[in-house]
Amino acid sequence: MKFERFSISKYGKYDALELPFSERTGLTVAYGPNEAGKSTCLSGIADFLFGIPHNSTHGQVYGKDTIRLSAMLRLSTGE
Repeated sequence: MKFERFSISKYGKYDALELPFSERTGLTVAYGPNEAGKSTCLSGIADFLFGIPHNSTHGQVYGKDTIRLSAMLRLSTGE
């Protein structure tokens, strides 16, 4: 499975944030200045894959019921 795109809506302090992934194989590195959303994206990916914990602090600004995490995934064909 490979992420092609990951989107956050109303998560943490971000109203909307999108993280595109390269179509190339290999390692993807997220970089940017402080407060750009790198750690928030990492937490969002973990919450997307494993579920948002009941004690999550990422719903403090907009409310936990408004959080939307979405992704476009591609299944590996074994190549």
